[in-house]
Parts: sequence; structure tokens; C-alpha cells
Amino acid sequence: MEKTAAHDDTPAVGPTKRNGMITTRPCVSELTLLHYAKLVHPEFFRIVASRTVERGNYSLTLHLTSTGHVAMFRTNATDGKPLMATEVATSAHLEMPGSPVSELRFQSKQHETFRISEILDVETTFECDTLDRKTFMAVQSELAKANELDGLFYHFGSNGRIALGGLSYLALETWQQRVRIRAYHTFPENCRVMMTDTVMKREK
Repeated sequence: MEKTAAHDDTPAVGPTKRNGMITTRPCVSELTLLHYAKLVHPEFFRIVASRTVERGNYSLTLHLTSTGHVAMFRTNATDGKPLMATEVATSAHLEMPGSPVSELRFQSKQHETFRISEILDVETTFECDTLDRKTFMAVQSELAKANELDGLFYHFGSNGRIALGGLSYLALETWQQRVRIRAYHTFPENCRVMMTDTVMKREK
């Protein structure tokens, strides 16, 4: 079972922060990837697209936001105890609640594997590539086509400095005990693409 929702599609123009919430895309150099052993309330983000998937003994809620993405995984231990994990790609300037289990900052390619709760393991890769203009435009075009495939997609408006707006795309694969979430966020102003690849796996 799954549900998809559309949200306010007003183009993000220039860096804006309102009521403590960053409402436009950050610079790529400000990005960070966080993992929490709890759910993170949506009120911290400007959500532009959402999707919820329920399968077997877990559910997954995905949000594309003005600063990146949020993926919230819910399941139960064998004794019925609720277990939760949240991945957040966002601006390092956004004040987040509590301390994350893992925090990866923008730099060269990074990879981590860790246990986020008693039966839930996470493996994640975070990287950002700077491309030449021709290659970047080809990637941007391919991601735009991915809107027709299985995933979550949003095309941002121009930031006011260049005409081309960035794209965000979440590709999702699900199995009985695990999910794989691949995220792509493009930044046309400097021809950069941020990519994350995360597997959340529940032990049987």
C-alpha cells in the first residue's frame, strides 16, 4: 500500500529562512547527511512532495524538501517495541532536534555502516560530483525522465541567478526486510550533483 502527496510548488527564489525553517535550497557545500534512531517531525522542513509505502512489517515515509530529503522507517521488534530510523539530507545550518547516530558532511565520497537500533542496520554512501556543463545537462535530463518511473520527483524553480532550476529524485527499492533509497539532488548553478545511497535492513 502506498500514498503519494503533492505540496506547495511555489518556486524557491534565493536563500530564505522563516520561523527557523529553511524554505529554499541551500548551497551544495552546506549539505549534510544525518541519521537518527527516532522520527523527525516534518515541521522542521518545507516539504514539496511525499510518498508512504507499507510492506510486511515496516512502513517508509519519504519527503522531498526544500533542503534535500527525509526518509522515515518504522518497524517493531519481536516483543512489539516500536523501532524507528530517519535519514535527513539538509543544510548544516538547520537546527535539528537531538544528536544523530551518524553525521556526514559535504566532502569527498563517504561510506558508513552502523546499527541504529537493536535489529535495524543502516549502510549509507554520500557523495557529490562536479560535472562539466554538457554532462550535467545530460544527467539533469535523465533525472527528469525518471519522473515517469518508480520514485519521488520534484523540479524546483529558478533561484533567480540562472534560469535552470534544480531537480530532486528519490528512487526506492523494497524487499520484505529491507529498503534501498537512492537520492539525487542537482545544483545547476555550479553543475553539481549530490547523491546518497542508503540501505535500511531489519533483522528477521
